[in-house]
Amino acid sequence: MTKVLIAAPISGHKQYSINEWFKWIANQEFKNYDFALCVNGENQSKLISKLRQVEIKDVHGQVKKPRLIWNMPKPNIPTSRHHNIVHARESLRRLAEKEDYDYILWLDTDTIPIQLNAIQILIDSKVDAVSGVYFYKGTTVPILVSTKSKTNFNLEELEAAAKNKELLQTEIFGLGCALISKAVFKKIIFSYSVFGKEVGDDYGYCYAMSEEGIPRFTNPLVMCKHLGEPMKNPSVDIRTKD
Repeated sequence: MTKVLIAAPISGHKQYSINEWFKWIANQEFKNYDFALCVNGENQSKLISKLRQVEIKDVHGQVKKPRLIWNMPKPNIPTSRHHNIVHARESLRRLAEKEDYDYILWLDTDTIPIQLNAIQILIDSKVDAVSGVYFYKGTTVPILVSTKSKTNFNLEELEAAAKNKELLQTEIFGLGCALISKAVFKKIIFSYSVFGKEVGDDYGYCYAMSEEGIPRFTNPLVMCKHLGEPMKNPSVDIRTKD
């Protein structure tokens, strides 16, 4: 039976949405799952203490607690926020690899799918790397870059694909809501040394998949809320990049 790990990095900055995240997990329809959080950044011990108290009873009658990973900072070695996120995703990836999950659903704690059957929809896409749709906070700009245009998809493209139940070939997607098969996550690690300070974990992982010849897609039937304060200048254009 297909087994999915729902996974996210978390720090003290995204606790505003964590209850919505737990609520979605409890109510979503896919049964054979676990959920895991990797805690990093400041005030880790306080956040870990809170998360250890979490227990959900889902719609299937299952009682589940989050799998918790604690990314302890190394003494006298400063790390950036980006470094911490990459490290957290790699810790979660290793958990999924060690315990032989079939998929990781990367689902950031501020990104909430509207559909309760989102996991099954993404699995039914029958590809190894597929994203749902979510937007830069407070905008209608999707965190998705078209393989064809090398810039963000527009709403018309998303609506047409959803109407025709078609996948969209995607150059870059965010890891806020993305299903990655073990054929991919067993092969590609999260490496800060590769991604570097200037490249986000999402961009870096999509680039690494591209280098391995792994196509990326978006399933427009999975729509998500992106909770939190709006972002400024939310767009990506890679048409001028090599």
